[in-house]
Amino acid sequence: MKEKIIREDLGEKQKVDDCEHCREFFNKEGRVRVASTAKDGSDEDTDEEKETLKNQLREMELELAQTKLQLVEAECKIQ
Repeated sequence: MKEKIIREDLGEKQKVDDCEHCREFFNKEGRVRVASTAKDGSDEDTDEEKETLKNQLREMELELAQTKLQLVEAECKIQ
């Protein structure tokens, strides 16, 4: 029974090692790597995500500025 579990464990470790995405998150012993030590092959994704978030922030700032302008214009019309 113990040998069967060991074989299954080795099989699972091999599956993880064969998967390019999965092996980034595990070390040779099969333990989970800390996020900061895991290979970050997604640097480009991170940069793209930052750029997207910056663009979204800029759009929200413009929308807020337009809303404030409309508020000021409305207050001027009331007076």
